[in-house]
Amino acid sequence: MVSGEKFGRLTTIRELPERNYGHVMWECQCECGNITKVQRDRLLSGHTRSCGCGKTNPLSLKKGSDITGKRIGRLVVLEWVGSKRNSTLWRCKCDCGKIKDIPRSDLMSGRVFSCGCLKLENQTKHGCINDRLYKVWVSMRDRCNNPNNRYYANYGGRGVRVCKEWNDYLNFKHWAMNNGYDPDAEFQKCTIDRIDVNGNYEPDNCRIVDFEVQINNTTRTIRVEMDGTTKSLKQWCNYLGCNYDYAYHRKTAGKDVKEWFNIELPYKNVKIV
Repeated sequence: MVSGEKFGRLTTIRELPERNYGHVMWECQCECGNITKVQRDRLLSGHTRSCGCGKTNPLSLKKGSDITGKRIGRLVVLEWVGSKRNSTLWRCKCDCGKIKDIPRSDLMSGRVFSCGCLKLENQTKHGCINDRLYKVWVSMRDRCNNPNNRYYANYGGRGVRVCKEWNDYLNFKHWAMNNGYDPDAEFQKCTIDRIDVNGNYEPDNCRIVDFEVQINNTTRTIRVEMDGTTKSLKQWCNYLGCNYDYAYHRKTAGKDVKEWFNIELPYKNVKIV
C-alpha cells in the first residue's frame, strides 16, 4: 500500500508508526473532509469505505438513493433528515401545507401518499368507513402497497398496482356502483376481479363478479381448451358433470389432459392453455 490509494471514499495519506493490537494503521482522508485512522487489512478487505459518514448519511455512498424533489402523491420530498426503522427518513411537504418526516420505505412502496390528510378527507367526505365496499378498497390497496400484507407477493410483489384515480375512495365507489356493485348482495356475490390477472387495479381492467368467477381467474387457475373453447378445470368439470377432485388428482399424477376426466370427452382437440 502507498499514499494516495483510493478505498471507497477514503484516500490513504501515510502509514502510522502506531499499531492497534498488532494491526498496521493508516491515516486516511475521507471525501467528506474528515481525517481518520483505519486498519490496513480493513481497507484492503473493503470492510471500511468511509470515515463513518456513510452510516450517518447513506446518500454519500448509495447512488440513486437521493429522492430530494420527488413527488409522491400529495407529497414533495424536501430533504434527508436521518434514519428510522432501518430506513432513511425524509422530510416532506404535503399539498395541504403540512411538513412531515416519513421513512423512505413507506414513500417508495406506495403506502404513504399524504401527511394523513387524504385519509381524513376520505373519511370525512364519504362517512362510510364501516361499509363493506370501503373495506374492499382498503384491502385492495394494502395487498398492493404493503410488503407486510400476507398476499403482497401475489400482488404488489408481482408489480400489480392500484391506479392513481382509485387512491381516492370516492372515485372507486363511483366506479363500483356504476358497474354492478350491490351493497346488499350476499357474501361473495359482489367481488372485484381483474380481467387481466397480471394487470393493475384500474377501471378498464376490473369488473364486479361473484366469487366463483373470480376464483377461476387467478394465476393458479388450470385452464383447458377443448375444440377452441377455454374454461378453467373446475368450470369444465361442472359443465361435463365430472368429479373435480378426480380430475385434479389425475392432473397432479402427470396423466395426459384427455385422461383427467372420468368420461369419454366429446371433443377432439384438448389441451392445457
